[in-house]
Amino acid sequence: MQAAQILALALPNVVPVNVRDNVLQHLIQDINNKGNHTSTGIVSTAALYPLLSDNGQHDLAVELISTVTYPSYGYMFNNPYENATTMWELWDAPMEGPGMNSRNHHMFSSIGAWFYSHLAGIDFQSDLILIQPRMLSENKKHLLTKIDCQLSTLYGLVHVSYTRDESDTFANS
Repeated sequence: MQAAQILALALPNVVPVNVRDNVLQHLIQDINNKGNHTSTGIVSTAALYPLLSDNGQHDLAVELISTVTYPSYGYMFNNPYENATTMWELWDAPMEGPGMNSRNHHMFSSIGAWFYSHLAGIDFQSDLILIQPRMLSENKKHLLTKIDCQLSTLYGLVHVSYTRDESDTFANS
């Protein structure tokens, strides 16, 4: 169900404007009902995090990426079976046996683009690089206390670094 909702919301003009908020709320409720976990695969996971962040649910997106229980990115890298050093092909790769043994699979690595665009705030628009520190928004009281991101581009090195203190004050670091 999550995949259908995510893709319908992510694609232009699929969900009528008058029911868009309801579809988004059903998606959020389903994620919450699953203990703040997704039930998505490769295609819908790529759209999930930007969709949440762009629709007022940035905190939920950060909470999902911070989760270490199955199924999650954190579980790949912190579990009792086999800690990943690269992205797996499946959320449950260690349990699938030798037939599903890809441990260096780029399919779930779409999350990297979200790190740059929605956490660090580095947006690419045609030949222009915009730094929009989305972390600084008042309504984003998520778990992160520091962002430090460097990206080599044709224009040179882009470096974004922010810290947040206990009073939710942000500063360039």
